[in-house]
Amino acid sequence: MSETSNKKPASQAEIIAELLIKQIEAGTAPWQKPWDPTKTGGPHNALTGAPYRGGNALYLMALQTAHEYDDPRWMTYKQAQSVGAQIRKGEKSSTIVHFKFEDVRKEQQPDGTEKTIKVKLNPPRAFPAKVFNASQIEGLEPYKAPEITWNPNERAEALLKTSGAKIEHDTGDQAYYSPVADDIHLPDRATFPDETAYYSTALHELGHWTGHTSRLDRDLSGRFGGESYAKEELRAEIASMLIAHEVGVPNESHNNAAYVKSWIKVLKDDPNEITRAARDAELISRYVMDFEKTQEREQARENEQDETEVLLDTLGSRTMLYNINKEGLGLFAAWQEDPDLGDNYQDLHKGIFLAGKDDVMTSGTENARWIVPVANSTVLHNMGDRTKSVIEATLNSAPANQSLFVLGDDETKKQLKEHYPRVHVMTPKDLSYGATSFREAVKDKGIEHTRRVIDQARYGSQHRWVRTLATQRENDRGQKKENTRENAVERD
Repeated sequence: MSETSNKKPASQAEIIAELLIKQIEAGTAPWQKPWDPTKTGGPHNALTGAPYRGGNALYLMALQTAHEYDDPRWMTYKQAQSVGAQIRKGEKSSTIVHFKFEDVRKEQQPDGTEKTIKVKLNPPRAFPAKVFNASQIEGLEPYKAPEITWNPNERAEALLKTSGAKIEHDTGDQAYYSPVADDIHLPDRATFPDETAYYSTALHELGHWTGHTSRLDRDLSGRFGGESYAKEELRAEIASMLIAHEVGVPNESHNNAAYVKSWIKVLKDDPNEITRAARDAELISRYVMDFEKTQEREQARENEQDETEVLLDTLGSRTMLYNINKEGLGLFAAWQEDPDLGDNYQDLHKGIFLAGKDDVMTSGTENARWIVPVANSTVLHNMGDRTKSVIEATLNSAPANQSLFVLGDDETKKQLKEHYPRVHVMTPKDLSYGATSFREAVKDKGIEHTRRVIDQARYGSQHRWVRTLATQRENDRGQKKENTRENAVERD
């Protein structure tokens, strides 16, 4: 048996490392090449559209460069057959590896039943898959690069802002991240040839920024030229390439000859390092791109906030009694957390609002001014001991012939019972039997029905107060007449 036949087959990591070492030396490794987002996308499955991740993505990118494939789509032989396509004769597949990190198993319970549980696999189980590039396949539709429907520079700027990273433009021609100060230093924007070059550099440094102990906690202690420094730079380069692919800015290499030499040494010493670097780069990319999810959540909250404001406006037209933006008056508001409509809306619709000085709530009605009815943002909820004082201050400053209509909870209704009929509290239960929140009641009964019920209750509460006032006036007149008669009798 020959010496060659006894040689252990190269591992997947060794195969990837060998290919990348050649490309690094030639300056053609995926992260070293300029990338035009208008012409191609990242490697992805042609059938499912799912992007390849980590070491698989890096390997397929390298293969696309090595074989000059302009198409980023890949698929298995069976997948090609399933869509009526055919692998060209003589074409060879490329092997990628999928990992399974957990398994589902059945576990017998003491009572004899079975329970499905998830078990973490350590080490993860590897599943190789052989794939072909779309350029090796006949019968597929021509590749069309994804249309960029956003402004890449604006998207990059939003990522930088949402990250909260501290960025200083105070260097002449250097860009770096300082782990000690936890800030990014960049040259002035005007020194870059264009905006895309600026954002490419800024996103690269943001990749380093993720390594801080409070974030992804990587080893950032290395000095320039050292092994750990080279490893971190490799991760940032791959990550910035992945981020550029998603954001849509052209990828630009930020390495120099010293980095290249260090990378080659690192990969030759330990081929598995490329797999670890690709995995960490994927984590960096996901960490940064997740800031967009933060933006989406904030936008969703704003949208929900707008929807709630519209809902309250619809329900509260001619119902809720105070306008917080009346004639530029200075306002003071009191509110508390509302479990029904959520934290995001408390500054929109909670509380009784009074115009005047901040001491209005504590010193009675001094300087308080009545704010005319027609608000869409003043739902009063239970404020504990302060509810009564707020209501009393409000009633003291309100027109005597106006009732106060409040949307509140059971506790608020109980606290304000002594002010009935001048103060009328409607709860979710008054709108829909069993409802625990106004949102729930509206969903159950619908906006129009709920609005009619509120309008009827508001109308009724105002008329009850008017009738009470009329009765009081009539009683006062009767008492006055009685007093007059008694005085006349005494004079006689």
